[in-house]
Amino acid sequence: MLPSSLQEKERQERTKPTEEQNTAYLEELQKILKKLQQNYFQVKEDLNYYSPEVASLVTI
Repeated sequence: MLPSSLQEKERQERTKPTEEQNTAYLEELQKILKKLQQNYFQVKEDLNYYSPEVASLVTI
């Protein structure tokens, strides 16, 4: 069962025109992608502090 705030958000999304929904979803996905990219590069940078033997144990 969805939390009430999430249910309300879903209801509001269903009442919007499709193009507005798609734009909102695209913006959310772009935010998520940006965060994932930041995390990826941070992990890559962090691995530089370890020896190559340790870094080779991590697959990114």
